[in-house]
Amino acid sequence: NLHVLATSREPLGVPGETVWRLSPLSVVPADRDLPYTTLAGTEGVRLFADRAGAIVPDFRLGEENIAAVAQICWRLDGIPLAIELAAARVEILSPEEIADRLGDRFRLLVNGLRTAPTRQQTLRTTLDWSYELLSERERRAFECLSVFAGSFNLAAVTAILTTDAGVRIDRSEIDVVASLVAKSFVQVADPERNETRYRLLETVRAYGLERLGARDDVHMVRRRYAHWALAFVKEAESRVHGTEQSRWLRRVARELPNLEGALGWAVESREVDLALSLAGAQAWYWFHAIYGSAAHGLLWLERALSLAEARDVPHVRLKALAGIALLSMTQGAREAAWAWIQEELALAEEVKDDAGLLAAQGGIAQYLLMTGAFEEAERVAGNTLELARKLDETWVTVILLSNQAYCALHRGDVVRARCCFMAGADLAREKGDTWSLAMALGQLGDLERAEGAHDRAGTLYQESLSLNETLGLGGRSPSLLHNLGYVALARDRTSEANGYFTEALMQFQSRGDRRGVAEAALSHPT
Repeated sequence: NLHVLATSREPLGVPGETVWRLSPLSVVPADRDLPYTTLAGTEGVRLFADRAGAIVPDFRLGEENIAAVAQICWRLDGIPLAIELAAARVEILSPEEIADRLGDRFRLLVNGLRTAPTRQQTLRTTLDWSYELLSERERRAFECLSVFAGSFNLAAVTAILTTDAGVRIDRSEIDVVASLVAKSFVQVADPERNETRYRLLETVRAYGLERLGARDDVHMVRRRYAHWALAFVKEAESRVHGTEQSRWLRRVARELPNLEGALGWAVESREVDLALSLAGAQAWYWFHAIYGSAAHGLLWLERALSLAEARDVPHVRLKALAGIALLSMTQGAREAAWAWIQEELALAEEVKDDAGLLAAQGGIAQYLLMTGAFEEAERVAGNTLELARKLDETWVTVILLSNQAYCALHRGDVVRARCCFMAGADLAREKGDTWSLAMALGQLGDLERAEGAHDRAGTLYQESLSLNETLGLGGRSPSLLHNLGYVALARDRTSEANGYFTEALMQFQSRGDRRGVAEAALSHPT
């Protein structure tokens, strides 16, 4: 009847053992709009306040420092030792100054208690001690996995854990990951229904990156990471406009930290081919995502295209040009968009790339529409439709049909406009392209509302809103909410309109869409 309670770095692996894993302390991101009581009630913040108060007796949590303390605890992953070492710094630094210096956490967090074991007196010595207990294979795997900026699955592990000769490490990926999980170097992220994902705590990852940086093959590992990211996003791009659209949009959203981590390394390392390929292949996602990521994508594309060697790889440059032209148009930067489109068109003609020609001609049609050249826009859109259908580009076809519809509306041909919008919706429905279908239905709703058919418009907006939500891109479309507010006003439902306009305003604010915020605020009936 003997019972032994033991603490250990990993399970003992003996018969009758029951393992209780201790998770890090509870923390929450300080950048969220959370009340003081929520932030102050987390375990990490409570520990920081307790230890800081023991060192500086008059230290108090308050509205003026709670955000910084919460940020410290979040960035230190709720690791008790790290939080205690950070709290020890309040004697000479404010919480804000501590938070600002966490980029070099291993030099900052060094003043532990002298009575503590040596391995617990600094954050680095703690990790050094645990690292030295790993086998050589485990160390190599841990260092390689530290390149992942976000969570990852077993397939990604397989892609990273290879050697120069393309031979995987001796032990299977499952065994290596299981061993690193047991030793707390890798965490099991919240399991998905059909996929288990893993992650490294940011502090542990920072340590792994330091170790990786000292290896001769660091560049090779980073390149493998970038090639894995590129293969993933290319597959997503090839499948995102079909019946699996929702699944792939969610997968890309989940991998976005890794995709942008790989892109950042490629740009900084001047790996031009990889940088342009990654940026160009992600442009469609930056355009589709409900949260306003177009401006974010523009910055990445500008960085990649600004590399001097970018002109030496015309085919991948063409893809990036198509992306930056599209996102510039989305952001309303018409002059910049037109310059990018002209460069894109010239390059597509030079290398005889049909996909590039389609993107450039579609961009020209969109630009002409936005600048009020309706007759020319309709002609270009009509001519480009044949190429779009030939290449089986559903998304581009639906956009070109909508361009024709708006041109028809300009000259008062409502019947023609309705036919174009409906043709786009029918095609999108047939191909299983939910995003394009939602767009076409929303545009049909605009037409019906302009014609005074508010009931029909409301039905179309609601269907479009529901389809957008199934895509899993985050939040509800503020433009559709805004339009539903107008429909409610037309029905004399002021309270309902208030609700829609308020939600639209909040969604526009969360996306940083200042024009949307202004429109939602001006249309608010109260």
